[in-house]
Amino acid sequence: MSSTSNVPRSISYGERFNINALNDYETRFYFRFWRRDLFRLFEALRLDSSYKLPNRAVFSGFEGLCILLRRMAYPGRYGDLSRFFGRSAPIVCMIFNFMLGLVYDKYKCLLTIECGLLTSSRLEEYAAAVAQRGAPEPRCIGFIDGTVRAIARPTRNQKQVYNGHKRKHALKYQGVMTPDGLFIDIYGPTVGRRHDSWLLRQSGLLERLPRVLHHDGKLPYCIYGDPAYPLKPTLHVGFKGSNLSDTQKAFNAAMSKVRVAVEWGFGGIIRLWPFLDLRLSQRLYLSPVGKHYLVGVLLTNFRNCSNPNQISKIFSIKPPSLEEYLSLATTN
Repeated sequence: MSSTSNVPRSISYGERFNINALNDYETRFYFRFWRRDLFRLFEALRLDSSYKLPNRAVFSGFEGLCILLRRMAYPGRYGDLSRFFGRSAPIVCMIFNFMLGLVYDKYKCLLTIECGLLTSSRLEEYAAAVAQRGAPEPRCIGFIDGTVRAIARPTRNQKQVYNGHKRKHALKYQGVMTPDGLFIDIYGPTVGRRHDSWLLRQSGLLERLPRVLHHDGKLPYCIYGDPAYPLKPTLHVGFKGSNLSDTQKAFNAAMSKVRVAVEWGFGGIIRLWPFLDLRLSQRLYLSPVGKHYLVGVLLTNFRNCSNPNQISKIFSIKPPSLEEYLSLATTN
């Protein structure tokens, strides 16, 4: 048996956090980024060298980023993070919430299709990547779906957030994913009882899509969803009904094989950031539950840009570089 363990060694708890005490594998384990990519992320986010909390506690921007990532990657107690970072649990909590709000406020614009990512050349690349995977839709550039995220039973409005299909209290989100594995539009949170078609109407996505899906005189580009969505010029869906022809069945089967990528994408968010899957930590009215998830989506996109995910590899198309992607926020 190899003498090298796959479990990171324990660090000297109680001492102030020092990234140099961790090797590359440990950095990846604790923060979900390789060491060099963690430093790249810090630079690309354009964080300040230091910040001051209302109680006058000072922390570095890099430490704040690490606390944010560690909390999202590890659904443990603040007491555990206190020993890891050498700070009191209340201070770690305050830093986490500060960084959560900072990243959300600064980069939430990247979770809308209007952020500037969908250039004519990129749309063409997306459509080609989807078609090369056997999709019969020649102009499909992405996929839409909804996801249900469980939360702790709230103290009020329990019926509003109860999802009868999943039989749990939950919030819902709508996401659009491109074949490079990026979520380019997220709407939510909404109460768990709402249907996907309701989210679609409320998001205004059908009104926004024609403004960004340039078609240059050709057939318009589109996104693809399951048959629960309505058929529109920029939103195509599978054939509905029980008496489908063989051709229609083949179309549905082929598109289903590529559309499943958005489901993988939602699953990938939770695998990277298990804090989001800890239902008892997602307490409506007591913590910013929606912000937790949306920042999780952003962090997933950041990681994909620095280290392309499996979806990107399946479709053989790389996402933009981390620096290119984050620079879009400065133009919005």
